[in-house]
Amino acid sequence: MLQKFLFFSLSITLLQGLDKILIDSAISTPKAFAHEQVLYTISIKIHQDIFDKIHSLDIARLYLPNIKSIEMERIEGVHEGEYILYQMRYCLYPTQSGIFTIEPLAVQVGFLDSTDDESTHDVFLSPKSPQTTTQTFLSATHQLEVMPLTLDSQDNLYTKTPLYGVSRLITHALTHNVGAGEPLEFDIALESYGDIFDLDFVLDIPNVSIYASPATISSKQDSDKYLHTLSKHFTLIAQETYEIPSFGYSYVQNTKVYPIASTPYAIHIQDSPIPTYTKKDSLSWWWLWIVLCGISCISIWLWWKRYRTTHKLYVLIANAHSYKALLQEILTHLPHTYAPFATMLEAYLYSQTTSRFSTDFYDKKLLYALAKEFYATHNPKEAL
Repeated sequence: MLQKFLFFSLSITLLQGLDKILIDSAISTPKAFAHEQVLYTISIKIHQDIFDKIHSLDIARLYLPNIKSIEMERIEGVHEGEYILYQMRYCLYPTQSGIFTIEPLAVQVGFLDSTDDESTHDVFLSPKSPQTTTQTFLSATHQLEVMPLTLDSQDNLYTKTPLYGVSRLITHALTHNVGAGEPLEFDIALESYGDIFDLDFVLDIPNVSIYASPATISSKQDSDKYLHTLSKHFTLIAQETYEIPSFGYSYVQNTKVYPIASTPYAIHIQDSPIPTYTKKDSLSWWWLWIVLCGISCISIWLWWKRYRTTHKLYVLIANAHSYKALLQEILTHLPHTYAPFATMLEAYLYSQTTSRFSTDFYDKKLLYALAKEFYATHNPKEAL
């Protein structure tokens, strides 16, 4: 439900009757359902004539009983015409029905006293603390009417804290076919106007090693609301074919519940092709069988040896949470033939220290690419 913004202004007249400090506050709608998002904004505009005379600016913390408030955006010191703008925006999520009063928010402004320059130092030329005068200003009072959610019993599908507003689930896997022991990257995201700040994604698949990154939340303003996105990245390693199950949730819009669900992913583990042979005569067939068996045994042994090292390196990359920890694991648990990979990684990280690249961000996709390049140019051996 979209309502026109209601702006309530409180102007403080300073310095010969001119409006030098303006405090505005607004709520996006005076009526909302329980758990529906309401946007609250407070703005402080300071005229350039007195901006240099201000020593401090403190805005009280927003606290509302029965209403969850989340700071979404803060603007500090932005020029807007003849004024300097400070602004804070909050997403409000009422948890109970009723009529609630949003009390005035206190804004304390510290003004520097007009004194001579000599008075700011003592006889030994030691600086003194600036003398200030503090004035407190209040924003306007708002009332928010919260209506209860009355849903039919068959529509009561949501969890204890429902999402109010259009929502959707997004999943993405790089491929549906991987080799045994190779990592699969899987991403999932929930977009919603509702309160997703206490939610998380949990994934559990039998016989599959799952490495989950911490969930992240991002928000962007969409008209008079904020659209939130909860994202999480998974790395999965398995030896057999498996299925990533569907994720499900539901949201409420205009007192009606809408279920949402993601599509399950069937991940196929590719097997090595088995050669077929044509029988000509018994003698040549036996000789051919012996030769092929010998070649197959050698190939399988070489493949198994390479597989073990490849799988172990991928597991170390997936388990580590920093480049330093990964290098320590490689030098400690892998044979010396992997030293070129450690040298390659150290050289790459060193080359990025002078750029805007941050080594604090642990990039698994980059490490998998470096590992693939390493195996293409080296033949590491591991003691069995």
